[in-house]
Amino acid sequence: MVRLLPLVALSALAAAQEDFGNMFGQQKYCAPYKCPKEKEAVQNRLSFKAKKGGCDALNSGAGMQMFSAKQSEPTPIDACCDRRQACDSICGTSTKFCDAELKACADKACDDAPDKEECDRKKSMMQLMQSMDQGACKRHTDGQVAACKCVKPDEAPARRLKTLTELYEKNKGDASKAEGLAAKADTSKKFGALLHKLVAKYPAMIRKVADPQQEYWEKIMKEGIDKKASDEVVDGAEEDEDVEDLDAVADEL
Repeated sequence: MVRLLPLVALSALAAAQEDFGNMFGQQKYCAPYKCPKEKEAVQNRLSFKAKKGGCDALNSGAGMQMFSAKQSEPTPIDACCDRRQACDSICGTSTKFCDAELKACADKACDDAPDKEECDRKKSMMQLMQSMDQGACKRHTDGQVAACKCVKPDEAPARRLKTLTELYEKNKGDASKAEGLAAKADTSKKFGALLHKLVAKYPAMIRKVADPQQEYWEKIMKEGIDKKASDEVVDGAEEDEDVEDLDAVADEL
């Protein structure tokens, strides 16, 4: 029962995440990246990053680190959150697409998790933090600017084929699939969705990086806990001294 109460509370908060988003000024959908007229966006580089910490590090700012003294134990949905961070750097994606993929991934991960209740609790907290994340649009736009290159439409097919071929070769995959897939994913949006699936298939492509803000909050919380523990030790020592003094007086009686 004690464990159930936090889960119920978090579920209720997550259900109201749209209201939180409105309260904190978060945009419902971010404007998609667009090239100038008569240009088409293609993937410029195969470089995908995710801040260390899984879902604790998903959002900008302090993220979930404000609510915990240290990075929490790994959970089945952490890979989904790593993929969500990488999604911002996949040209042709949108925040709506990336968020929908995160939800689908997290739902499946929790359905298959050994401890579904704990996984659902973490998922609810993740959704709550996302609803308050005011940096989502800027982060996605910055990722798209770095990931995309605007080229002439007749150059785009060759660029997509080159990207897929390099991806398969780097991951020791079947590069013979590249030509057929490139022909099917013949728009920036379709290619972004395809690339997202391939990043999920080859998670080693996502490079984990340290987040200075995350480390800052971990340090602040750790210092607070260390100070509290130190104060408790001092208080205990004083109490022991009082007891010893009373024992000395008792011997004199």
